[in-house]
Amino acid sequence: MKDIGKIAVFLLASVLLGALIAPELYWACRGLGGLLPFLRNVEFPRVYDRAVLIAVLALLWPLIRWLNVAAGFRELGLERDRRGWPHLFLGAGIALGSMVLFGAFLIAFHRYNARFEISWLKLAAVLPTAATVAVIEEFLFRGALQGLMERSNPAVRALLFVAALYSIVHFLKPPAEAAAGITWLSGLETIPKSFWQFRQPGFVLGGFTTLFILGLILGYARLRTRALWMPIGLHAGWVVGKLGFALVAIRTSADSDLWFGPDLLTGFGPVCFLLCSGLVVAFFLRSERIRSHG
Repeated sequence: MKDIGKIAVFLLASVLLGALIAPELYWACRGLGGLLPFLRNVEFPRVYDRAVLIAVLALLWPLIRWLNVAAGFRELGLERDRRGWPHLFLGAGIALGSMVLFGAFLIAFHRYNARFEISWLKLAAVLPTAATVAVIEEFLFRGALQGLMERSNPAVRALLFVAALYSIVHFLKPPAEAAAGITWLSGLETIPKSFWQFRQPGFVLGGFTTLFILGLILGYARLRTRALWMPIGLHAGWVVGKLGFALVAIRTSADSDLWFGPDLLTGFGPVCFLLCSGLVVAFFLRSERIRSHG
């Protein structure tokens, strides 16, 4: 079986394992609600997402062994980045800066209004959340999957495949409404419900395009630096911007059009700002390469 087939089996097994452990994880969270208040009202869809992520992490090492990756990170195309920390902060600054400009643009044109009251505690909690998400997803998508694909495919094909996979996976989420009467089969019953967004082609196309471009930028940064520092910084900056904006601004209406959809990911507006971020990333990496060879 080729690498791409093994990766497909890995993804399917991760979803199934996550679905199987989701109910028990949900009951454990509810049981700990007395000690940890933030778990008291946790909903099953959110627990299901975390369960799948746990399954992905649990099966990642068996996948690496199955693919006979013996030389560690070097066989995945990763090298030591001597400018690791500067790349991390540069990526975070570019991503967060673009989100701040985009948010200011949305408020200036009255798509959103600034909130009168801001929960600074929730805003501070965005930072560890963004860091955790960025590290896990970049190690999985740009570190493991893109590196594994590059072993048997041209780098550009691997970049496009992982960017498309990254976009599709982010649409496989259960509906937001709370589930009632959780049983051992609730996780498995949630799997087909995770495709609900695909019944809205316009929403999928708009959101897919934005996430695909985001994946291309992250993959390009990984390809040029041969490391994960800058992708992690970019990813974390975008997550901080997205979650932070939701805490400091509120949408003025539910109206959407071709330029701005129902959320921050949909429409030509987000695509334009994201493309600008990609150009800035390319400029800095190209300038850096010119200096190193000058």
